[in-house]
Amino acid sequence: MNKKYKKLFSNTTIFFVSEFASKILVFLLLPLYTNILTTSEYGISDLITTTVTLLIPIFTLSMNQAVLRFAMEYKDSQQSVISYASRIVFLGTITLMLFYPLLVNVFNIERVYIVLFYVLFLTSSYDGILSYFARGIDKTFQVGISGFLKTAVTVGLNIVMLIVLKLSVVGYILSTVFAHLASVIYLGISCGMGSYLVSGKKEPKLAMEMLKYSIPLIPNSLSWWLSNYANRYIILFYLGTSVQGMYSAASKIPALLTTVQSIFINAWQLSAIGEYNTPDRDEFFSKIYRLYDFVMVVGASVIIGFAKPIAMILFSVQYFDAWKAVPFLLISVVFGAMSGHVGTIFAASMRTQAMFVSTLIGGVTAVIGCFLLVPAMDMAGAALSTAIANVVIWLIRLIRSRNYAHIQISWVKTISIYLLLFVQAFSYIYFEGMVGYLVSAFVLIIILFVNHNLISEIYSRSILFFVKI
Repeated sequence: MNKKYKKLFSNTTIFFVSEFASKILVFLLLPLYTNILTTSEYGISDLITTTVTLLIPIFTLSMNQAVLRFAMEYKDSQQSVISYASRIVFLGTITLMLFYPLLVNVFNIERVYIVLFYVLFLTSSYDGILSYFARGIDKTFQVGISGFLKTAVTVGLNIVMLIVLKLSVVGYILSTVFAHLASVIYLGISCGMGSYLVSGKKEPKLAMEMLKYSIPLIPNSLSWWLSNYANRYIILFYLGTSVQGMYSAASKIPALLTTVQSIFINAWQLSAIGEYNTPDRDEFFSKIYRLYDFVMVVGASVIIGFAKPIAMILFSVQYFDAWKAVPFLLISVVFGAMSGHVGTIFAASMRTQAMFVSTLIGGVTAVIGCFLLVPAMDMAGAALSTAIANVVIWLIRLIRSRNYAHIQISWVKTISIYLLLFVQAFSYIYFEGMVGYLVSAFVLIIILFVNHNLISEIYSRSILFFVKI
């Protein structure tokens, strides 16, 4: 196996071992959440975590992305890289605290939730910075262990705080806070972060380069947030916290697929940056793209076909109707994954500004679509608007990326398969009885048949790989 494929496979394996079991355990906690938390309480929890996701790139200046890129590129200045990033996170948190009166008035929730919001922001930000830095200094194994640790803490504290202590929303958020804190402590010790921070020297030019790289990612992150999370606020506006809580629960079923996305993209970022200047870059990027696309599409099609049975198992009665948002959320994950794959080309080429246009257009599309579709389709409309927005982002990025790397795909085949996914989603949601299941089975069979050459290649390479072992 070629060295670059071995490295990608090795990193993917590490992230798979650390994250897959972790994500599955959290996924299996859904019955706990939907039976203990009311739809309104789940809605408040989701509101807090979603808002943290929105504000992190703004107040940390998207430093986590810069940390990864510059730690890999400037090995002699790694101490300065993590030192600058840590200071920015600290200053960002202090700045955010000045907005406390505004947050209290805007959200109109108990003050204890606002305090939890700040603590979650701080721990999440530092966890993100240290995790990306650890990858940048080739400590992927330690990142894998931190993933296990976060899951163990989350699961353990969820059980204690929700079942034993009955702390409801406070327990749910605190579990996440302590999980991030445990990861920060572990990565800090295992990767020797203290020595990096202490020995960091002043390099004003490096600091400016990092800011030049990261600041254009802020509007990109905001636009991405608009595409994937703004719909929750629109649901809150039209349908209330209960439905927003149901939508949040629905988004956890696609976690089966987002786990695959997360595992792969964590490994792929390292390979994309490392292999960007190699002569066979385009062939490498194209092969990985086609394989990734196949896995994501098949995964989405399979889960769509089982969305209702999965909801029956995982959701309590008051959450069950949330399954109607799942098919379009899964399609959204597919296009989010593929646009993310293409986005690594811009990051590897130091053209972060190029990502902004696509995500901005996608974000605006999502918001407009959500205002139009939610009144007519409820939760399914919000999910559909997100899917459409991610289609727009994917298409723009794929076209613009040709200036930096050329990913070769069959447009007719690709568009046909994506259209079939939308047909499957509509059929599953709006046709009663066996029709939705039959359409799902038919679509999956076609997808597999159209990709039979790729399946044969995967099978042959897998056999060869294990024979060599």
